[in-house]
Amino acid sequence: MSGLADTIRTVRGRAVRCRDTGDGPPVLLLHGIGRTLADFAELHGRFARDHRVISLDLAGHGGSAPLDGPHTLAALARAAADCLDALGVPGPVHLVGNSLGGAVAMRLAVDDPARAASLVLVASAGSAAR
Repeated sequence: MSGLADTIRTVRGRAVRCRDTGDGPPVLLLHGIGRTLADFAELHGRFARDHRVISLDLAGHGGSAPLDGPHTLAALARAAADCLDALGVPGPVHLVGNSLGGAVAMRLAVDDPARAASLVLVASAGSAAR
């Protein structure tokens, strides 16, 4: 979908590529392993009609720099939460994750339940187990 602009933000000293559009209840879209936020371009545009939609490249994917330490589910979930903080989204968000993004979304919901308004898993991988 054209017309969606990506930005690079510095979050805790690390470059993060994200797309933040729309207004309304926030939705966070998390892609699968080896993929990018582009996977959700069409869905992003549709949701942005009545939601604030945030897509981001997970750490080490696309335009986002890797983490300094291991890329565990907990670390990826923390990095996603840090991005939400940097974008000024402190409250609950609707979490949508595909594949690895689903496992990250589950982990974020387990580690910080106040952040999760809802959880949508699309062909999700993994579990929230430690």
